[in-house]
Amino acid sequence: MTCLGNGYPGLRGPYLAKLEICYRMKDSDTDKLQELLIDYIQVFGSRPVCFSDIKKYLKAVPAQQRNDFILRLRDQFPDQVPATTDEIYREICLSGIERFLGKHLGLSTDVVERMVTGLLDRYVSTQPLVAHMLDSEIRPSDGYIVIASHLLWEKWMDTRANRFFMLATAMLRLGLTYSPSNWQLMIFLVRFYGRVGGGGLAEKVHAALDVKHLMLDTLGWILPRILSSSGQVDKLDRMYAATSRFYSHSPKETTEYIIQAYKCGNFPQIVDIHGLKRRIQHSFLVPLVEVERLILQLAFKTEDHPQAVSVIGYPEYITPDPIGWAHLRDNRDFSALRSYEPDSLDTSQQLIESSFKGEVCYLKLRHFLLKGLVHCLFISDDVLTFSGDTPIEAVDLNALIAELGTQQARSEERRVGKECRSRWS
Repeated sequence: MTCLGNGYPGLRGPYLAKLEICYRMKDSDTDKLQELLIDYIQVFGSRPVCFSDIKKYLKAVPAQQRNDFILRLRDQFPDQVPATTDEIYREICLSGIERFLGKHLGLSTDVVERMVTGLLDRYVSTQPLVAHMLDSEIRPSDGYIVIASHLLWEKWMDTRANRFFMLATAMLRLGLTYSPSNWQLMIFLVRFYGRVGGGGLAEKVHAALDVKHLMLDTLGWILPRILSSSGQVDKLDRMYAATSRFYSHSPKETTEYIIQAYKCGNFPQIVDIHGLKRRIQHSFLVPLVEVERLILQLAFKTEDHPQAVSVIGYPEYITPDPIGWAHLRDNRDFSALRSYEPDSLDTSQQLIESSFKGEVCYLKLRHFLLKGLVHCLFISDDVLTFSGDTPIEAVDLNALIAELGTQQARSEERRVGKECRSRWS
């Protein structure tokens, strides 16, 4: 591997292979691992992927040796104003490593303000190095604003001081002025605006992301709750309509792609497209968007009782598509925003799974709420609706009550099970 790395210095594979071997060895020498990490940063620190490449191996550095490791890095790579874009990437990588290893934990307000000021000064001083880049390119110096935004978000959450929010949003706006295609800055700005209930501002920033097609399934979950909590009903209705169209058209579109692949004899692609089709069909956002859209129409788009009664005459209210609860899957993408967080604060897989379970429970509650509203309106007045050619004159209220009772019993069983596991653990 050493010979291969020397013969082809641009290849990351040999260096990563040595890191992986050292990482997997039992009772491995952490000093050797740290040396390999420093060598890797020396060779590939000028690439944007450096931090993501070594993030896994940084976890193996013992907690009591992390400060010494950071000092070794700073001795090897002094903290000075970068003179090239390669040095910008390396500097941001080193700042991300410091944050990942816990150097940014428990900082005082004065220290955070000095660090943010230093990062902002470094961002401004490096602008001449990236002035030649196109607006469609992501500038290397944007990483300074991303790290500063992480610091300001934490301090704002801790102190609730408005100046941290104002400074963070101003910095992100400044970054988007020079780098309007940087999705990380956009998502961070949406996060700040959403926290204060700025649904209209968040929607404007989110529109620049141009989330469409498959991205509606992976990133479409970011904005709806912000719009809902801030009362942006019209914007929320338009977003639900766009997402619902995507989910209703995707089976036809994927089928067409499968036919084209079959005609070309590309059978492996047929398998991939079929897997994508199933992935989209089983997304928990499919029923969630539909249920939320129907509740929105019923609660906010109707002006009086007769209009609400006429609305529930549509088939999607009376005979909705069944939800395959056991087959729902989570397609949300949590990696769009680069994270330098240490393990204690990072979004773990366990947290994602717990969030998904909570989303499914929320979907069930909204599903039963919609059913309850429809049943109440149905029995309160004469509703003219059809299932095919057959008129529907009544709803089965007993079936709804039985279904609610079943869900309550299951919830009680899960609660008792959790109590028993907690007692024995």
